[in-house]
Amino acid sequence: MKTVREAIRGFYGMADLPPAAGPLEACALAERLASAGASIVQLRQKGADAARLLTGKMTSEAFLERVRAEYPGFKKIAQHYVLMSYVLTRDREKTALFLRSEGEALEKTASKQPLVKKELERAKAFIL
Repeated sequence: MKTVREAIRGFYGMADLPPAAGPLEACALAERLASAGASIVQLRQKGADAARLLTGKMTSEAFLERVRAEYPGFKKIAQHYVLMSYVLTRDREKTALFLRSEGEALEKTASKQPLVKKELERAKAFIL
């Protein structure tokens, strides 16, 4: 078995993608970084859909539709962003409705993921 030092060789590749970049561009960039010797790759995309959602510049409906159309495997993660957006934009009504409709699934995820648990607790406290 390799030691950590043996397993992690090369450099840490980090790059910012433009807001309009999609999954194909992200994969291509990650592959180029890995081919150049990066053992860890971090891609950032400021101004992308999640950022617009969290700042209230994109509706949750538009965000979820975009996820359904372009990133079908990320629906669960998208739900967490929607919940965060309702709390961050101070929309108690939407937060409460969302917790009623998606609460059971969020609770299940929260039992395994501490960050989701924290966001769920924050949302529950917000609507009190």
